[in-house]
Amino acid sequence: MARTRTIVAAAVAALSLTAASAAASGGGADHLRFTFETIVQEELTNPCTGEPFTSVGDFRDSFTVTATPSGMDIGDDHELVTYTGVSPSGAKYVGTSVELLHQVAPLELTGPNEVTLGGNPTIHWVRTGEDGTQDDFYWHTNTILHLDVETQSYTLVVEHTSEECR
Repeated sequence: MARTRTIVAAAVAALSLTAASAAASGGGADHLRFTFETIVQEELTNPCTGEPFTSVGDFRDSFTVTATPSGMDIGDDHELVTYTGVSPSGAKYVGTSVELLHQVAPLELTGPNEVTLGGNPTIHWVRTGEDGTQDDFYWHTNTILHLDVETQSYTLVVEHTSEECR
């Protein structure tokens, strides 16, 4: 899951900094809105049963970036992710996550391309077994990323995760 969050966070940072740089040249606050879609495939493990499964996640992000005359870059990313997966036994997995990533930073950061992002998605997974029985579980994540957009390198990644079996 960390790899997925890293990919999306990198896209958020890159797009918001690019948009802020372009918008900062005007005299008033500039607002930019844009969307994108990313598909990610991962090998995961059900934390409640230990069952491995292959998942495909469809990430749909809608960004709003505001660059203020005082030099602040305020970015919001509303993200909807739908996951589908299957285990070697044939069990089907469906997951959903809705998240808000938020960033407020001066345009002149520690370095010209550095940004810190935070998010806290919860993914609700429903497993349907071969016999039709269903069970579900939740993955909760709280992530903080410090990213250099130019080099795509992270100087800090803090991720706290927990699972909730039902």
